[in-house]
Amino acid sequence: MRQLAKIAIVGAMLLAVAPAYAQEPIQQEQAQATNWPELLNDLYRLDLAIDRCDQVLPTGEEMIRLEDAIGYVERRVDMSKEALDEVFSKLEYETVADRNDFCAAMTNAVDEIRKIPAEYQD
Repeated sequence: MRQLAKIAIVGAMLLAVAPAYAQEPIQQEQAQATNWPELLNDLYRLDLAIDRCDQVLPTGEEMIRLEDAIGYVERRVDMSKEALDEVFSKLEYETVADRNDFCAAMTNAVDEIRKIPAEYQD
């Protein structure tokens, strides 16, 4: 009888914590979901930093890595070519207006390019 009571208690405890474990993978998956438009903005900013900021000097390999990543992310964003051009133009305008602040904030741009995951390469 005691054995049966122990099994019942353990079963009740498992039922109590099961919902928390069941939700965990879903929450992890949601946390890992990529915000493609935000990532695209970040990549465009890196591209603009190369054009606008004297201290941002990537190698040819790093330039290719960035260009490939931009193409990869552009294909995943649900936007037309015109909308993508508009996003880039808006960011470009912002960098011209605040060039010194923008370049100061982008001093680590080459390091960020190096961090682009290999899976974003064509």
